[in-house]
Amino acid sequence: MNKLGAFLAGILLLASATLSAQHSKVTIHGDAPDYAGATLTFMSFVDQVTYTRDTLASTVVAKDGTFEVMFANEQTRYVFLLLGVYEGYFFVEPGRSYRIDLPERQDKSQADLLNPYFEPTPYHLGIEDVKKKDLNYAIAWFDSAYEKATTTYAYAFYQSKGDSVINALTEELEEQFIHYEQPYFREYVRYKLALLRHNAFQEKSTSISNNYFLHQPIHYQNIAYMELFHQVYDNYFEYFGRTANGSAIYPAINRYGSYTAVDTILAQNRVLENDTLKELVMLKCLYDEFYDDSFSRRGMLAILDTLEQKTPMPEHKIIAQRVRERVTRLLPGYEPPDFALYNRDSSLVTLNDFQGRYVYLGFCTSMSYACIQEFEMLRSLQEQFNQYFEIVMICADKNLATMRDFVNKKGYDWTFLHYGNQSDVLQKYDVRAFPTYYFIDDEGKLLMSPAPSPAENLEIKVFEILRDRGALQKREN
Repeated sequence: MNKLGAFLAGILLLASATLSAQHSKVTIHGDAPDYAGATLTFMSFVDQVTYTRDTLASTVVAKDGTFEVMFANEQTRYVFLLLGVYEGYFFVEPGRSYRIDLPERQDKSQADLLNPYFEPTPYHLGIEDVKKKDLNYAIAWFDSAYEKATTTYAYAFYQSKGDSVINALTEELEEQFIHYEQPYFREYVRYKLALLRHNAFQEKSTSISNNYFLHQPIHYQNIAYMELFHQVYDNYFEYFGRTANGSAIYPAINRYGSYTAVDTILAQNRVLENDTLKELVMLKCLYDEFYDDSFSRRGMLAILDTLEQKTPMPEHKIIAQRVRERVTRLLPGYEPPDFALYNRDSSLVTLNDFQGRYVYLGFCTSMSYACIQEFEMLRSLQEQFNQYFEIVMICADKNLATMRDFVNKKGYDWTFLHYGNQSDVLQKYDVRAFPTYYFIDDEGKLLMSPAPSPAENLEIKVFEILRDRGALQKREN
């Protein structure tokens, strides 16, 4: 190709890429005066094995209530945003513009904010000027009919004529929505109805696996597909390990940490003779069963690392990375989740700011009697060991001012941080009760996870750690 030809080809390629980017761009806008000044963060899932969130776009609602965001999107996907007590969601397609309606604003209470088990109420966001053939209208209509039918016939599912009731119901729903040809919707309906059959015990897991997963494409972004997938292959390592063919999975993981051995063992079950499906099931099990006492965590990690290196599937490589990130984030020997929180002086403090120092990290609230009791023990600990390690308390008080007033009144002189601007830090550290503690070494890795409280001989344990690692001697010299 001559220079002119190469130049023209480059121009055409660039134009094609630009046109493709424009066609895949999604615009979301609306008018919600209740949310004036609030930040709206539109998210999707990086994958639906770990359900790691990915921020697509974020905006602050203007004073007059208007907002607009744009982001690139090359496939149909589930998009959601956290709106106080609600999780608003809808489905976006490439190149579309959506004017959405938000629910009446209802912020979380302080109890909701501190509850690690709080689940927001799902809310399918309304879309203005939506047509009956649009995906969101179709899914909302189907979900309504599906819920109504399953509620009405729930008792009949488990009776002697349950199969005929389910068959009639599924035929009715399929017929009602037969004219909707959008591919995502067709698969959504198919897997929702399969979930109904599975829940009603009309089809067992093996049958569902053969009919809906074995020789079928994997729909990584379809929430109905993934919902059924999780139900069918729940705790599959443990389940298959109880069979004659599958019992060898325990030494394959616990003794050898062998990806090849586990892959060979799983392949003996015909429902997993599809390599791509088998690999996805393996990823799910490595994530869900990682903390099961029946399996070696070291063996599971070795298998996960090999899978990530060997897989030809880009989606599986991403899932493997996310699984490793999630399962190791609170394991001793690994770096804990970072944070950036405000201290009593309204200065932003990160975990990296304590690099080179041992850190006793706690999660507390000034409203907890147990926390207040242990603060007094920490005062003594601070006086004895402040030259050797930092005490850092992440406080879940109502606001920064409440924390500041409490700390200043008590005269505590170690670091207090308010969780408010990064409330998910409680989830990242799996905080289920106050107080909760961790101990981090001078290389920024977890030493004790969780760590003992000040009332649990912490002083002796910390002294032994610092002595054994030579930290006391280093300071004295």
